[in-house]
Amino acid sequence: MTDFTPTPTLAVWFDLDDTLAYELDFCKSGFRAVAKGISDETAPYCSAEDIELVMSSAAEMKMNHYDALQGLLECSFPENSDGLISKLIAKSVQICRNHLPDDGYRLKEGVTEALKTLTDNKVTIGIITDGRSVTQRNKLHALGLDSIIDPKRILISEEIGSGKEDEQIFRIAESLSGGESVSNVYIADNPSKDFYHPNRLDWTTIMIAPDRRNIHFPYPSVDAAYEAHRKCNNVAEAITDLILHNS
Repeated sequence: MTDFTPTPTLAVWFDLDDTLAYELDFCKSGFRAVAKGISDETAPYCSAEDIELVMSSAAEMKMNHYDALQGLLECSFPENSDGLISKLIAKSVQICRNHLPDDGYRLKEGVTEALKTLTDNKVTIGIITDGRSVTQRNKLHALGLDSIIDPKRILISEEIGSGKEDEQIFRIAESLSGGESVSNVYIADNPSKDFYHPNRLDWTTIMIAPDRRNIHFPYPSVDAAYEAHRKCNNVAEAITDLILHNS
């Protein structure tokens, strides 16, 4: 990607999950953490390998991974273990939500270079993501995004008090973009919730086309108000497209 001078001034905001990194990779990191975290309590009835395999297989098939874990424990444990199984499921949920992802969780191909193109050209960048504060911040830290994005431009629904289902989080983003002359862009993946409000606020919206690894694939059909203005195959292509439209 070459240098460019965007006109008008741009602020590019990104969704996180399945846009910059695959949510399934985060989940699998969590399953490895669960397997390690509860294996002492599940031995000798099932192993850490069993736990990781069952949860990962369920997630890949778009099934509930906690239901799969519960099924494994119920089949493996002796009778009258319901209390212990419930305790282990609750512990597993907390481990998944609060763990710091391992190196199996990484930015999608081309994202690092695309972000560098924007920062090298002094384009304002930020994150708008739905989710729990601890979970999303652990993801951002593992990906190294919290070291290149201004902390005030990391907007997480739990911290804001509202998510992408209303326009407040996007209004806050506008106030952090640098003034009325700034053109805001939102790059995300899920048309059912990502583009409706930025479209209404006259942002440019770009959808990253989903693939089978996306946690919500296939996405439902939506009407025109929910669709992005443009669709790109990946973030690198989206940034190239942005350059062509704004240089």
